[in-house]
Amino acid sequence: MKKVLETWPDDVRIVFKHQPLSFHDRAKPAALASMAANAQGKFWEFHDKLFTDKKFTDEDLERYATEVGLDVAQYNADLKAGKFDGIVEKHAEQATAIGASGTPAFFVNGRSLSGAKPFPEFKALIEEELKKAKEMVTDGVAKADVYAEILKGAAGAKGGEAAKLVDDVRHTFNVTNSPSMGPRNARATVVIFSDFQ
Repeated sequence: MKKVLETWPDDVRIVFKHQPLSFHDRAKPAALASMAANAQGKFWEFHDKLFTDKKFTDEDLERYATEVGLDVAQYNADLKAGKFDGIVEKHAEQATAIGASGTPAFFVNGRSLSGAKPFPEFKALIEEELKKAKEMVTDGVAKADVYAEILKGAAGAKGGEAAKLVDDVRHTFNVTNSPSMGPRNARATVVIFSDFQ
């Protein structure tokens, strides 16, 4: 994903959603801890620690919180209060509803690219989506509205101009409260459902 952002810094946004798999006993605690980090503006730093160190005990998670510079008392209070349980559960329900049962599962402007794929596969799909988005902007759609307009043609849409954009199945996602990086008005949005463990 870093290479994606380096390649299209002005045109692609990455959105992270949680899919803690049931057979990973520490995946949900890691997801909740990352959302506590997100509340303090440090999701991606915490994310990187989880994927680099790959240790998931409560002690490890609290150590990462310290290492990325979180207010650890607030981090612990948020976790104890269950502040992020609902968010993680909604993400997982959304993944299940669209059949994203494995991780990682990627969606580029709603189009599925499942599993750990090499960069050229992302590049091909992102370039297709950026081309469509550029045509939309040329036709008068504001850059900030491109993602919403593309998703109007998602699976189940009937008729209208937006439906013509669909050449395969698209899924819609509410990305409002999910950790993201890259510009909010990006012409392509990559949604990732992942499990830290």
